Amino acid sequence: MGQKKGYKQTIEHIQKRANTQKKGQYFYCIICNKEFWRKPYEIKMGNNKFCSKKCYFEWQKGKKKTIKNPFDKSGKNNPNFQN
Repeated sequence: MGQKKGYKQTIEHIQKRANTQKKGQYFYCIICNKEFWRKPYEIKMGNNKFCSKKCYFEWQKGKKKTIKNPFDKSGKNNPNFQN
């Protein structure tokens, strides 16, 4: 949106308009307790626990993988397996 010809907006008006168009929410990181901003589509996807990949990887240290890979085709899972 451009300005109308001959119309100059004040700084207060520009800031007020920007704040009304701003959608999203602030969250706190569960690792470093830092405040960070997430857009609505990121909130919908569930990306609202960690402020960065560094904090996410810090959280994952020491955790075991609980999901077994369904595409693992070794041993008895292999279609060519013979007794």
